[in-house]
Amino acid sequence: MTLSMKKRFVTRLYISIGSYIVVAILLFIFLIKVNQQDSNLNIHEQVKEIEIVTWETEENVGMIDDKQFINELIDDLNNADTLSTNGLKLSGYPPYKLLFKNNDGQILHRLGYFKSSVLMGISGQYWEANKIYGLEKEIPFEFSD
Repeated sequence: MTLSMKKRFVTRLYISIGSYIVVAILLFIFLIKVNQQDSNLNIHEQVKEIEIVTWETEENVGMIDDKQFINELIDDLNNADTLSTNGLKLSGYPPYKLLFKNNDGQILHRLGYFKSSVLMGISGQYWEANKIYGLEKEIPFEFSD
């Protein structure tokens, strides 16, 4: 094997190894992104019910205890696109809060709820301190106002 053949072999070997490293890094980044997408809410317990309260006074307005709806809503929120609202000027807070509660009545998560969709970069009805969820899904409850 001549010197030029050895150089070409080593060069091709480095290129092959480099390609595998780049692919491995991209795959790793992709897997991290996929894992982050399915945990918007970070609820790790069973949700028994969702209490609906007014935003300002936290007066109880109603309760949702339909397990199928609760599970579907959690799945939809976990899979929804989100958009940061840090730089946005809100004209007002949502009129309602949804309190996700476990079997012991402890609050696992709080979300603001708009009865109709709002547009803040993406269209959605669910909001928390610094982000809006790109989900339009009515809750099964008749509001009195």
